[in-house]
Amino acid sequence: MLSRLDHPNIVSLLESGEARHFAFFSMEWLPGGNLADRLYRGPLRPREAVCMAAKLAEAAHHAHECRVIHRDIRPSNIVFDGQGEPVLVDFGIAKRLNRRFGTTRNGAMVGDPRYSAPEQWFDGAERVGPAVDIHGIGAILYHALTGRLPFTDTCLQERLRAASTLIPPPTAIRPSLPIAVDRICLGCLSREPEDRYASGVELADELRGTCGFGPK
Repeated sequence: MLSRLDHPNIVSLLESGEARHFAFFSMEWLPGGNLADRLYRGPLRPREAVCMAAKLAEAAHHAHECRVIHRDIRPSNIVFDGQGEPVLVDFGIAKRLNRRFGTTRNGAMVGDPRYSAPEQWFDGAERVGPAVDIHGIGAILYHALTGRLPFTDTCLQERLRAASTLIPPPTAIRPSLPIAVDRICLGCLSREPEDRYASGVELADELRGTCGFGPK
């Protein structure tokens, strides 16, 4: 699936093959560390967080247009290149959208429950689509803006209940944030997939336009 993708914010597959009876693949070198380590030190500057989320949303949109959903967008899977650009990595549990049936059973954990959409465990493979990646980007943006996770319970049943309760808006935690990030973050984290942004490019446009941080 990774070989189908070509986007500056998605890790590049350089080569694959077989050597001495062992299968191998190689990817681009990303020396900038990952987002999980950065967030461990505290929230990002609002402009940095919003611009990063917009780039990830565009990367996810490219993957979705290629009929691939990542399903595990979380800070440890965002790695920075030598210029500090965020790059989406680890397509190990990615799914092809043109396959009628998935391999995930109801109740089987897929991804990190602190960032993953609830339909990835409870609603079966038929409801797993691009909206799960929108949810992951929204959870990352919330964490990057506030320094706090939107969901802290890792137990599946607790996570399901948490998804049904109100999430504090980012400005309630960090009042200096642009008010527009409340609607964007909470829209990404909606319980029902159809209530989230329709596409990654729609989310990216909203982030850059509404938050007033320009096209970059």
